[in-house]
Amino acid sequence: MAAGDGTRMKSGLPKVLHRAAGKPLVGHVVDAARGVGAAAIALVVPVEHTTLRETLGEDFVYAVQDPPRGTGDAAACGLRALGDKAGELVLVVNGDGPCIRASTLQNMLDARGEADAVFLTVNREDPTGYGRIVRGADGALQRIVEESDCSEEQRKISEVNAGVYLFEAGMMAKALDALTPDNAQGELYLTDALEVVNGLGGR
Repeated sequence: MAAGDGTRMKSGLPKVLHRAAGKPLVGHVVDAARGVGAAAIALVVPVEHTTLRETLGEDFVYAVQDPPRGTGDAAACGLRALGDKAGELVLVVNGDGPCIRASTLQNMLDARGEADAVFLTVNREDPTGYGRIVRGADGALQRIVEESDCSEEQRKISEVNAGVYLFEAGMMAKALDALTPDNAQGELYLTDALEVVNGLGGR
C-alpha cells in the first residue's frame, strides 16, 4: 500500500519514495514480495501518482484509491485491481516498511496451514502509535484496536500490529466488503478484517 501522503515527513516527495539503503522505501517491500515468488504486485496509489509511476516503472498493477478511505479501502482497491484471485493467497504490506524481509514473509506462508488470514505482530517496550493486539483468555485474536480507538487499558498492551497480512483472496474479499467506518477516524480499517474473518467462520 503506497497511497499515504506521508504528511509527517514534511516533504513534497511521496513517503514511500524516500530512500533507505540505496533505494526507495517501497522498493525494499517489492523486493521482499518478489523474494517469495509474488506472481503480481498491485501498488495502491493516490490519484496524483505521476512521480511514483515515473520512479517505479510499469512492472506493477497500479490501483488508484480515490478518495482515500482508510487501509481497508486501500486493500480492497488493490484486490480489485488484481482481478479474481479466489483460492489464491494475497500478501498485504505497508509500502513504507523497508525492514521487511522475504524470509519473514516466507515464515508467514509456511506457518499458514489452512488459515484464511495470518498477520504479523511484534512486542514493543513503547507501543505508542501502533494498533494493539487484543487476545482472549485462550490466546486467540479478538481484534486489533487502532490507538485512536484504544481504551486506557488497551493502551497498556505491548503486542502491536506490524502491518503485514496474508489472506486467502476469497475470504479477504468477503471480509473487506463487510467493513464499516465505525471508528474514531471514520475510515475502513484493514485491521477490522481479521475480526470479520473470525465472525464469518474463517480461521
